[in-house]
Amino acid sequence: EANSLRLRFGSCNLPSGSYLVMTSLADGGSQRLDADSLAAWSFYSAVFNGGEVRIELFAAANSHANRVVLTQLEVGLEIGSLPTDDLCGADDRQPQPLAAIGRQYPTGCTVWLANDFTAVTAGHCTRTAGGQIHFNVPPSSSTGVPRFPHPDDQYPYEAGTLMTLDNGPGKDWSVSRVAPNSNTGLYPGQ
Repeated sequence: EANSLRLRFGSCNLPSGSYLVMTSLADGGSQRLDADSLAAWSFYSAVFNGGEVRIELFAAANSHANRVVLTQLEVGLEIGSLPTDDLCGADDRQPQPLAAIGRQYPTGCTVWLANDFTAVTAGHCTRTAGGQIHFNVPPSSSTGVPRFPHPDDQYPYEAGTLMTLDNGPGKDWSVSRVAPNSNTGLYPGQ
């Protein structure tokens, strides 16, 4: 009964030409990861809608010892409904069609693209291990539960590129490089 799943892998051996394909059984969204893209994603998958994901291992011809180990499963649960008011009154936000604006996972903070591969957000939104940026985010459910875009619109942060400052108003920023999408091979700005 989960509304979303994200997988984390441990010790994996994917020889050249071998890869994983994970597919949401709820909406058919799929992600392909080989050894290089799995490392770029910090051994996390994209976030999939629904409570079931099929994992397939495609072994390259004449390859040996193909192996993946699933170590963690992040489960999103729909718990009650969210209030209709916030600290500023009724929520009157409107969908934003600008392609250069995304949502950071798992914090939910807004992220802007400065160029094809550089993401900017608030410093207090410092990302966690396995952090991602999602674009073309669909509307949440009627009870406020987040829904996630197709894996083609999800991107990992590039490890070791975070620069951040979290010292209050005017000194609250974060800049990081974003890795290419594992399915398309493109940066988000492309």
